Amino acid sequence: MDDAPRHDDDAGQGDAARAFEDLRAEMSVLRRAVEALPTAWTDNQPPDYTPDLARLNQGLASVTSGLAAIEKHPALRLTPDQHQAAVIRAGDAVMRDASQKLDRATAAAEHEQRQLAAMIGTMKEQHIQRFWLMALPAAAFVFALLISPIFLSTLPFGLNDVAASIVTGGR
Repeated sequence: MDDAPRHDDDAGQGDAARAFEDLRAEMSVLRRAVEALPTAWTDNQPPDYTPDLARLNQGLASVTSGLAAIEKHPALRLTPDQHQAAVIRAGDAVMRDASQKLDRATAAAEHEQRQLAAMIGTMKEQHIQRFWLMALPAAAFVFALLISPIFLSTLPFGLNDVAASIVTGGR
């Protein structure tokens, strides 16, 4: 411990030297900080959002064009009453078309029914014709066998004897 009295000049020079040293230390810290700044800047760069923003921009452009097309649609210019009238007209047209198709199908079914009935009638007539084509000759044959002896016996001019000789083979 120094017991020597201090003078104001010595104290002023010591404080100034200490302040200068402090300033030099501060400058040294600031210098290191400034030198480290470019490295810290490159290490701590924010991410590059350019590709993401480009995709977002493309998506917004397509949405914008879609909305523009929708805005141009004539349905957006119609009032609710006009929409109602259009729906009613469309429903009437659908019902009219369905009714016409049903009428055509009904007419076609009736035509087919008439043709089928005519075919069935023709088939019944053919069945009856076949019956008569078989029954009539058979009846004529049976009639001829049963009636011919009576008929031949009543022939005049001796023809009955000639017929009998033909039947018996000339005996």
